[in-house]
Amino acid sequence: MTVVAYIGHAVGEKNVELFDLRRGDNIANSIDWVRFLRTTTPFAICYPSFVYLAAVDETAYQPRSFVDQLEILTRCDVYVPLGGILSPHMKAEWRHAESRKIPILDLLYLGRVPPWYRKDAVSKEIMELSDSLGLN
Repeated sequence: MTVVAYIGHAVGEKNVELFDLRRGDNIANSIDWVRFLRTTTPFAICYPSFVYLAAVDETAYQPRSFVDQLEILTRCDVYVPLGGILSPHMKAEWRHAESRKIPILDLLYLGRVPPWYRKDAVSKEIMELSDSLGLN
């Protein structure tokens, strides 16, 4: 059965810089991370923050939207924080995953942008981490 991975990535509020990154940069980086994971893992990727941001409102983390996203996380197999920054909403997602005993595949150490230049090595690292969490 395919592992469903919930992506946690810093987005930030409209027109506000988050850790020296503008929101547009954060969104572009998060999309690039989805592409990267699609080419380096067999996971089905779930990134509801992007959908809520695009379809519901310019503020992805309104209370209702964030509650919805936490419910979606509850139904996923693993929480995958990435993008080099642990933002406040990601900390809440992390705590939620821990409280529900959802494995956390922490990829923050890989940095803000995907390491395309070492894609094969990173793919192996991710799969080894996945094995250690019992996901494969």
